[in-house]
Amino acid sequence: MQRNRAKTRSGQTIIFVTFSLFFLFSVMGLAVDMGFAYMKRQTLQAAADAAAMAGALYASSAGGTCTSAVPCGTYICSNPATVPATTALQAGCAYASANGFLNGGNGGKQTVTMAGNTTAPANSPGMTTAQYWVKASVSEKLPGLFLFWAGYRTDNITAEATAAVATDASKAANCIYVLNTTATSALLINGSDVITGDCGIYVNSNASNYATVVNGSNTISVSQFQIVGALSNNGSNSISPTPTTGASAVADPLASVPAPTYSNTCGYTNYALNSSGTANLSPGVYCGGITINGSYTVNFAAGTYILLGGGFNHNGSSILNGSGVFFYNTYDATHAVAPVTFNGSATINFSAPTSGTYKGILFFGDRTIPYLTASNAPFTNNFNGSSSGTTGTLYFPSTSLIYNGSQTAQFQAVICSTLTFNGSSALKKDTTGTYTGLTKTAVGMIE
Repeated sequence: MQRNRAKTRSGQTIIFVTFSLFFLFSVMGLAVDMGFAYMKRQTLQAAADAAAMAGALYASSAGGTCTSAVPCGTYICSNPATVPATTALQAGCAYASANGFLNGGNGGKQTVTMAGNTTAPANSPGMTTAQYWVKASVSEKLPGLFLFWAGYRTDNITAEATAAVATDASKAANCIYVLNTTATSALLINGSDVITGDCGIYVNSNASNYATVVNGSNTISVSQFQIVGALSNNGSNSISPTPTTGASAVADPLASVPAPTYSNTCGYTNYALNSSGTANLSPGVYCGGITINGSYTVNFAAGTYILLGGGFNHNGSSILNGSGVFFYNTYDATHAVAPVTFNGSATINFSAPTSGTYKGILFFGDRTIPYLTASNAPFTNNFNGSSSGTTGTLYFPSTSLIYNGSQTAQFQAVICSTLTFNGSSALKKDTTGTYTGLTKTAVGMIE
């Protein structure tokens, strides 16, 4: 009887121990599998973060809008990834691959997709409309290591990340930047000018004997008028809002834009048009600059024009057309520097590039051109005539500009060392930076 009871207790003990061991190993298996899944999720998230940022950075450098290089839509990453990438979404795929995740990788267990657009993406709470966003989705099917025997065959782990290209509209708050910090009358406005627009004016000169001088019966209506030094307001001028003196100086908003590189081989030498007719010009290196006299219709093909000495000299009544054009005024030891000068009654229909390094910049003066000439007079560029069809920034950071005539472009900005303003102009704030290049682009994670 006792022996039977002992056998019964022994059998119960075996069953209890068996169930206890099964439960213990199940808990251990769950812990191991969860730990492995957590570690894998962290790896996936790092890959997704890198892919989203890489795509957004590529998009920012390529203009940040929906184009062939910055696609809008969904992209299933190729296997192997495309290297070097030719689109923003391919760049994201390449970074996911560099972190160990390929679409169809690891025996078909991995999935990598990219998406990009300019409207708020689905499933991204808190995401507001940006210039462009990139979303990376990285997933992998994980085998159940210990829990496989409990019927848990696989677990699909997914990580997502979204990065965006956003614009800082505050950089577009001004259309006129006068950078010289010491010049008297750094900004001089004469006559009966009309300056209107939804952007403002910054004058960096701290000259106590008037950094800014306004003479005559001008009408100035802008969003803000900030002057580091003093203001001389003479005559019957209407200025709104009242200029702020004693303001803080601002940085050159295009200081980070590099000067273009080019071949010293002359594509054209002392190019000149001196009569009338029609001419078609192509991008290239113009040694001795470009001179246009008389009455021509001149069509400039899109691209970069290097004015290597000689500047740009226009006199007469020509019509100048060019979309997506960029002019760099420079010099070297054998080609003397000369200003950009538009005189006469030219009709100027120029627009700057809308993408790339020189997006929004129409004229770029070499930063090494000295402000003062050999005669101790300012090196002065002149922009005269009618430019109702002209968009872009006139960027002469080290030299002076005289801005005359009827300038009624929708989007135009002026950045120069000192500025004399005569005439009428309506300047419009470019909140995207597409036309003047004056917004700063930032790239960052948003999810």
